[in-house]
Amino acid sequence: MSIHKIETVRRHVAAVTQMLLCNRTMKPGAAIIAGDALGIEGRLALAHQANVSGHDLVYLHFADTAEGYGLTTISIVVARDGICLGQTDCCLYLPKAGARAMILPQAHVRGLFRLSPGELLHIDRKPADAEDGIARARARLAKLVSRGVSVVGRAEINTYAHAACYGAPQSI
Repeated sequence: MSIHKIETVRRHVAAVTQMLLCNRTMKPGAAIIAGDALGIEGRLALAHQANVSGHDLVYLHFADTAEGYGLTTISIVVARDGICLGQTDCCLYLPKAGARAMILPQAHVRGLFRLSPGELLHIDRKPADAEDGIARARARLAKLVSRGVSVVGRAEINTYAHAACYGAPQSI
C-alpha cells in the first residue's frame, strides 16, 4: 500500500473517530479499524476477530473509485455471548442538532447504531431525515479529512503492515 493510501486511511480513521465519539475517549470493548474492501471471506474473518476479541468493530472499507482512493462503505460487527451480529453497507449519519454521528445501516435494517466509548449501541429508530443526515455526515467527514484531526489522548491510531497479521504488529 502506498504512503498516500496509508495517509488517506489514517486521516479517515481519525475523522470518523472524532465524528462518532466527539470529545469522549475510546475505551476497551470497541475498535474502529480500516482496510481494503472486504469480500465474504473477509467479513467472516472480521466476525471471527470480533468474537475472539470480544470487541465491537467498526470497519471502514477503502477502494479505488472514480474520485480516487477513499472510503466506500462501513461495516459493523457486534459480539454478544458468542454470537456476532453484522451489518454491511452502512454509512455515517449526522443529526441536524447533534454533534455526534451515528452509523446508519441499510434501509431495510431496523434502527441505527451509536458508538459508546466501549461498545456499539443499537437505537431502535430510524431518523426521518436520513438522506439529509447522510449528506451532512459526508460534508463533515470531507472537511475533517481535509484539514486533519487529532484524537491524541482519546484514541490510539496505529498503522500496521498487511504482512504483520501473523506476528507481532510492525508499525509502518
